[in-house]
Amino acid sequence: MHPLFSLKGQSALVTGAGSAEGIGFASAKLLAEMGAEVAISATGQRIHQRVAELREAGHSARGYLADLTNRSATRSLVEAVEMDFGKIDILVNNAGMTMEGSPEETCEFAEMSDEAWDQSIARNLTTC
Repeated sequence: MHPLFSLKGQSALVTGAGSAEGIGFASAKLLAEMGAEVAISATGQRIHQRVAELREAGHSARGYLADLTNRSATRSLVEAVEMDFGKIDILVNNAGMTMEGSPEETCEFAEMSDEAWDQSIARNLTTC
């Protein structure tokens, strides 16, 4: 099956691509299938398995560990991807909701602690 258009020569950064069943990894696979070189990031070591899966399928991919709630880590991620790929043409801001090793607190909104609120804002807004 041929895509409607080619992304050959384009570089894509997809955040939050650690889960094999997640939207981030699905986006990375589609971009790679369309010809883009793909940089994927996540907070946990499983990102290395996602890179291996992309490479096994014949795609150009690199993985990066980054906690995007940390602005310094975010800047370092962008710098590393630009150094490795030369540019970032496509950005998929998918990181959010949960982080490996730090599950999101589930409770009624009125019962949410200040710490849980701050962490949710950082995961879902600051990461973008």
